[in-house]
Amino acid sequence: MNLYSAYDYLAFVIPGGLAISGLVVGVFGLPTAEPGASAMVGLLGLAFLIGHVLATIGSWAQPVAWGHAPGHTADPLWGVFGSRAVYSADEAEELVHELQTKYGTGLSAGRLYQLAYTDLQQAGKENRLLTLNSQIGFCRNTTIALIVAFLAQIVGELAAIATPGTSWLVPTYLAVCLVFIARYKRLWRQFGDNVLRGFRVLHGRQT
Repeated sequence: MNLYSAYDYLAFVIPGGLAISGLVVGVFGLPTAEPGASAMVGLLGLAFLIGHVLATIGSWAQPVAWGHAPGHTADPLWGVFGSRAVYSADEAEELVHELQTKYGTGLSAGRLYQLAYTDLQQAGKENRLLTLNSQIGFCRNTTIALIVAFLAQIVGELAAIATPGTSWLVPTYLAVCLVFIARYKRLWRQFGDNVLRGFRVLHGRQT
C-alpha cells in the first residue's frame, strides 16, 4: 500500500494552516495569545482537513492558470505541446509518432501520453514523477490558500475589522500567489516532459 509521503502531508497541512491564519488575521485580527498544545493538535488536524478542501478547489480551478474555464478537463500536455511550450511543433509531431508506434493510432495525444505514464508506472520508473506530483499539489493548494487569505484580508479592510497595520498583507498575498502560480506551471511542464523523456529512455529512443 502506498502511503502519503511527508511532502504530501505538508502539501495539505501548510496550505490549510495558511488559510486558517489568513482568515483569523483578516476577519478577527491578530491573535492576542498563543494556542496551547492541545489546541495546536486540533489546529493541525483542522489544517489537514482544510488542505483537502483547498486541493479540491485547486483541481477545479487549475485550468484558469492555462487560460481555460474552471472545471475544464485538465490536459497533462498543457505547456508541454503548443505555444510557448517545452517542445516545438515539429518535436511534438515526432513524439506523437513515436507514441503511436508503441501504442497504436487513433488515439489522442493526451491518451497516448497517459499510456506512456502508465508504462513508466508499471516499469517502476516513476520516483521522480511522484516527487513532482507532490510539488505540483503543494503549489496548487498554496495558491488557493493565498487567495482565501487575500479575500479575507480584503473583507477585513473594507469592514474596518482588520488589525491596523496589516494592510500590507493584501499586496503580499497577491504577489506570492502569482509566484506560486508560475511555480505550479513550471512544475506541470517538467512533469509532462519527464513522462515523455522517460518513455523514450524506457523504449531505447534518443532523448
